[in-house]
Amino acid sequence: MYQLLPQLKTDDDDDDFHESTTPSAEFLYEFHGIEAAYGRVDGVFKTATGYCGGTLQKPTHKEVCEGNTGHTEAVKVIYDKRKVSYQSLCDLFWEAHDPTKKEYLNFGIDTHQRSAVFYCTERERKQAQESKIRKQMKLN
Repeated sequence: MYQLLPQLKTDDDDDDFHESTTPSAEFLYEFHGIEAAYGRVDGVFKTATGYCGGTLQKPTHKEVCEGNTGHTEAVKVIYDKRKVSYQSLCDLFWEAHDPTKKEYLNFGIDTHQRSAVFYCTERERKQAQESKIRKQMKLN
């Protein structure tokens, strides 16, 4: 149902936000609602939408929606870890959308709107996994 994926290395990372207190996290899903949810969190400096993965260097929205590029809609979140934790951002991700809805489970058809969390460290992987399990327990 959900995916946890290691962080992708990108050439266009925003160097202004790469201090020890401002890590970034990427949460993949239909990005409009997720970006709005993160934008309201105290400690989030910046959000940016785009696409992760896929076969084209700079796909158009139309190309991604056609489902042939392998991209996923994504929200990159730049945050102050002194004010908000990675774990709380993961929890918000699961609460801000319902990945069990029928239209989001058609992974073979609508891969650009699949649910996924990218992580950078083993600790983040564990926190994301624990957050995912808590959400699954609520759904059960």
